[in-house]
Amino acid sequence: MEQPSNEQILHEQGLAPRLELLTNGVPSSSFTLYSFQVCEERHERVISWFDQSNNLLIKHLVPRGKVPYTKNTNDFMVTYRDMRTNIGRVHEQVVIFHGFEFPATPSRTRMLIPRYYFSTEQQSVRFQCAARQRQLLQTFETDSIRAHGYVSHGQQLKVWQKSNEPTVTFTFFAHRSVEPVAHYEFDLLWFRREVRCSGAKVLILTFYTRSDERSKSVDSGIGKLFSLWGGQSTNQMQSDGHSRRPSFNLRHPNSASRDFLLPGGERVVTENLTYLDWKRLHIEFMDENDVSRFIDICHDPDIAPGPQMAPESLWKVSPGSDDTFHLLQPVAGALISTRRPPFRSPADPDEEDAAFGQAQDWLERLHGIKGQLFHGPLDDGVPPVKICVLDTGIDSKNPYLAAWKKKSQSTERYRNFLEDSTVAEDLSTEPYSEAYVAQTVSRVRKRPRDSPQDNTGHGTHVSGIIVELCPEANLFVGRVLDENVTEEENETSAAARRLALALLYATDVWKVKIISLSIGFRKALLSEQDKMILRNAIRYATSKEVLIFAAASNDGNRDRILFPASEPEPFCINSSNGNGHASAFNPPRQEYDENFSILGEGVRSTWLQEMKDLSPGEIMQPSLKVRRGTSVATPIAACVSIIIIHFGRQWEPIGHEKLETRRGIRCILRSMVPHRNIEKFYDIVPWLGVFELLTTRDQKDPVEAAKTRIEERLEAAY
Repeated sequence: MEQPSNEQILHEQGLAPRLELLTNGVPSSSFTLYSFQVCEERHERVISWFDQSNNLLIKHLVPRGKVPYTKNTNDFMVTYRDMRTNIGRVHEQVVIFHGFEFPATPSRTRMLIPRYYFSTEQQSVRFQCAARQRQLLQTFETDSIRAHGYVSHGQQLKVWQKSNEPTVTFTFFAHRSVEPVAHYEFDLLWFRREVRCSGAKVLILTFYTRSDERSKSVDSGIGKLFSLWGGQSTNQMQSDGHSRRPSFNLRHPNSASRDFLLPGGERVVTENLTYLDWKRLHIEFMDENDVSRFIDICHDPDIAPGPQMAPESLWKVSPGSDDTFHLLQPVAGALISTRRPPFRSPADPDEEDAAFGQAQDWLERLHGIKGQLFHGPLDDGVPPVKICVLDTGIDSKNPYLAAWKKKSQSTERYRNFLEDSTVAEDLSTEPYSEAYVAQTVSRVRKRPRDSPQDNTGHGTHVSGIIVELCPEANLFVGRVLDENVTEEENETSAAARRLALALLYATDVWKVKIISLSIGFRKALLSEQDKMILRNAIRYATSKEVLIFAAASNDGNRDRILFPASEPEPFCINSSNGNGHASAFNPPRQEYDENFSILGEGVRSTWLQEMKDLSPGEIMQPSLKVRRGTSVATPIAACVSIIIIHFGRQWEPIGHEKLETRRGIRCILRSMVPHRNIEKFYDIVPWLGVFELLTTRDQKDPVEAAKTRIEERLEAAY
């Protein structure tokens, strides 16, 4: 067995770490660990362990959303749920399992609960830093940490800095064993700038609320407010002041309570107040000097925090739980409103682009709506929506798409239809029956599976958008184009027929619910036979209640809407910016259709992966690119429809089966259009219409409100 190449050896003087795997709360197996390496993938962080005594390579698949291990996703964890309704709000207690792969069954992932034991503090710290991709700045001993009804006694508080980012977080974390679900983690920017010291050893942090965003100044209350910029009052803060450190006199003889300021920067405000009970965090240190040490770390100019993208949901340990592995209770929809993207690349030149910032704000609000609607993964028995992208293919080497690649190894989710040109050329111009389609796709199925491929990045970008916005959906990819632009008449004809074949295959074999087409053809380059073949395939798919979303065009007034977006069956999707204004590159609107538009500018997603040799301990960074176009807007519109369908399948409003029809989806999308914009496009705003009440602060049950709105819309439409 070959050891990890970029290994970190933890075996020291015979005192090796130990990994226990638990089944039903009881240890089922144990391993003596020698070395490990960390690899970053799209939905998981893979920790590869080498067990020297048994000559085994063990892979621990850690969900990436919130390291260490508290992000509940649908892809790599199994959950047991105890659903309870309390005052109109649903609370979901979740025990999280992790994925493990062993050499005997490399293609099988076993879902287990891990527990690590380390012989020394040094071993534990090295592992934590690598697994969390953070640097440990300092560890504090505490007497208690209190938030709402939960009290933690005698826990260590650890302060971390993200690798290569000036972002500070802190956790309560036991150093002797790494337990997967017993953690809090807080970003420093979730708190207001005022830090109150009560007595010699108690630090009180106050969470931001929406009212803070409207506040222009801060009332100091008791004591004096000290700032990062050397004692200026809050309303005098300047953005150029990291040159001077503050001075603190924590032993002020005349005041038992004192206020201080955390570092400045973008205010971080929750989009909706989902953790109202978490107004303050009380930290009682064992050493009275630790209060000033903690504040000093927060003000260190070398690590002063900057705005960042926070996770889609926060998790808190259930109060009063005495179990070894604490139950988790999700706080749904706790989205932090910042300008940071979900995809990150430090060297991205478009980071500060206005369209990019608007797009991130828009996408963050969409994530917030999802958090309120679903409270976590889909329930067991709720089938995820199947969506197919027909484009230039997909580059599965990109780390963000590694999860999709893994799924496609067990089930066919990719097909290169360029290899089926002969079958495509034989397609009939007569309407297609089920028997004809079954006979046609059987010729395609005789070929062995294809390896994912993309030569242009266009299909990879589209696929990445869907994986980012709706990771719970099942994504299928068909490669119908070698290049994303075909201008030659013979190439266009062949591509149109391949697209028709792919539509039949996606409908009959993959049995998808949604097809996203960020491609199209100029009608002048298609023969009447080509158009008829493609129309037949579209009509066959829509007769099976498949929803097709097609990109309009990026040529503005210079050309008409592309085929097949110009047909009546697909949803023709135009583009708008993050503020809802129609994009200049949209074609003239259609007179007989909805003329839907949605975000299509400044959107960053996956691109062709740049491969390079990695130094020891280095993680492969995903290749990303910011793009615009109706081809970008199309998968986003498809994702909004996925959210609508998943809502129907999960919560089953009256008539929810109608949400899976073109007519049903059309009426819900129309409800999300506040008005036609000046260019007369119907711009989709997902947090309006049936989901509009989700943004109301006093709304007690957003799910029930959305169900009622949907039922009313469907009744009116039918």
